[in-house]
Amino acid sequence: MKYFLMLICFSLPCYGALEDEQEIKAIEKAHAAVDSVKKEFKQVLMDAVKTGDLEKAIPSCKIKVPKPKHMKVGRTSHRLRNPKNAPPEWTKSYLEKFSKAKPEDIPKYVITSLGKNQYGYVQPIFVEPICLNCHGRYVAKDVKAAIRKEYPQDMAINFDVGDFRGLIWLEFEN
Repeated sequence: MKYFLMLICFSLPCYGALEDEQEIKAIEKAHAAVDSVKKEFKQVLMDAVKTGDLEKAIPSCKIKVPKPKHMKVGRTSHRLRNPKNAPPEWTKSYLEKFSKAKPEDIPKYVITSLGKNQYGYVQPIFVEPICLNCHGRYVAKDVKAAIRKEYPQDMAINFDVGDFRGLIWLEFEN
């Protein structure tokens, strides 16, 4: 069994725990990629919700996550809606641990070595008010029907603002 170096950081930046410049560059690269993904995703979702037709906003959550060069990136959850977002094996322990933790005890990010110059990075996703339209306890009947039609095995329901929703993950070489 391989053992991986794992750095867990509870505040940004967290460079004090790092041992070399390569790891610092890996974290900076991961932060930039995730910030770009989150910004684009949130903008597409907000634009769809602004139309007032939440049923039409559902496909915006299926948008393809932008793929930064030389990286694998995705979203996943402990309670999946879309089975295509199943977690990579190395992220499963984070999903399990974070899903049982209080939101304030979940680190802002984790970076781990996946091999020589290979890194895995996860950043938690927390439920925001806009998410409740489709993931909350009280979803409009027509929206709920549209979600069930698209995702018959949906488990991404009954969340509250601030709940741990899942992860954005990256795999990259540095």
